[in-house]
Amino acid sequence: MTQKAPVMFVSHGAPTYALDPGKAGASLKQALPSFQDVKAVILLSAHWISNKQEVMSASHPTTIHDFGGFPDELYQIEYPAPGDTELAGQIQTVLKDAGIASTLNDSRGFDHGAWVPMLHLFPNATMPIVQISIDRHLTHQQLFQLGQTLKHLRGEGVAIIGSGSLTHNLRDVRWGETEALPYVLRFQQSIKQYLQSNDFDMLINHAEHIGDFNQAHPTDDHYLPLVFALGCVEETDTFEVLEGGIEFGALSMDSYLWH
Repeated sequence: MTQKAPVMFVSHGAPTYALDPGKAGASLKQALPSFQDVKAVILLSAHWISNKQEVMSASHPTTIHDFGGFPDELYQIEYPAPGDTELAGQIQTVLKDAGIASTLNDSRGFDHGAWVPMLHLFPNATMPIVQISIDRHLTHQQLFQLGQTLKHLRGEGVAIIGSGSLTHNLRDVRWGETEALPYVLRFQQSIKQYLQSNDFDMLINHAEHIGDFNQAHPTDDHYLPLVFALGCVEETDTFEVLEGGIEFGALSMDSYLWH
């Protein structure tokens, strides 16, 4: 019997995370034992938002450097993890059976929300990864239901990862700053408490009422991968916080693991 694969929410921070893994990169290694028997990964990133549901179907996805103004060495990094065309087709079928139309995209590559954190989780780049997009028309509840639709694939050895950022107010980022802004610490603690008490309803349907939410997320694109990941969680899962610290004063790098 295939062991149930894990679910993660990963904070991917700034693109420079690829060059400086720091505390967050080290903490991801705590999750590695849970991926021992994983066959492939479905990954939803904050950086692929589409007008309809799309599924990456390329067998060898390219590495997209979807950012500007960073050190040249960042643009030289390639992450040659394979795709999985068979899994992409399976995802499309599962979605269709649930009444969700989707399109296979064979030209989409890995955006930095995918390859930057996966560079630290799977540095050998041998784990097959299939990205799925965020349909911009989905409500939080519908995105949660998307996760629920796909979560049974965990029983077939497919891990599911949402990649965003626990806090993502780029106006508050201070390069080189080591002291965390107070609201970032408060928000980080609030989310952890809601997760530890399994209050998913608050996190999914009433997120705007969580203290500091609007400052932590002026737009909710980097919060959405958490909502998706919650849909993939089973009641029997064990929950872990992978503490990643806070970068540049404003970016919480905490990640979460359910296994």
